[in-house]
Amino acid sequence: MRKTLVVVSLLLLVAFALQFVFAAVGAFTKPADDGAYSLHSINGMAVIPVLTLLTILLAVLAKAPGRLIGLAVLPLGLVVLQALLAMFANAFTDAAGASTPVGLTIAG
Repeated sequence: MRKTLVVVSLLLLVAFALQFVFAAVGAFTKPADDGAYSLHSINGMAVIPVLTLLTILLAVLAKAPGRLIGLAVLPLGLVVLQALLAMFANAFTDAAGASTPVGLTIAG
């Protein structure tokens, strides 16, 4: 069980590294459209949470120390926090739907 935990943790680490790569691909895609960040979005909202939940489950089943289980839960909390920040930033738009300085500051 512990070997499986290590393998899934390594997969999660690779997913985090790819998240940065996918963000760069989206940022440098020409022409920039709504689909430029699709890989980044799928990885961040599907792959990372699933791997995090699997890591938490395996840590509990492997009877890992409480601190390790707590560290396994941390990425899931960060994904939720990032989604909440994005929704909060989108709430600060003007009547035309364009971003405001406050929204851009929160998003940044």
